[in-house]
Amino acid sequence: MTLANGVTLFQIAIAIGAIGAITRKKILWGGSLLFGLAGLIQLRRELLF
Repeated sequence: MTLANGVTLFQIAIAIGAIGAITRKKILWGGSLLFGLAGLIQLRRELLF
């Protein structure tokens, strides 16, 4: 795994968050938070291990 995986998860989170903001659907906003958290975990794992 590389840092690119974490960055990709962040980009997905941003895209879903933008769609959620436009449609005002909270489920998309929650999904965006989950992808952002997954990206953060992935980046932390790659930087520390």
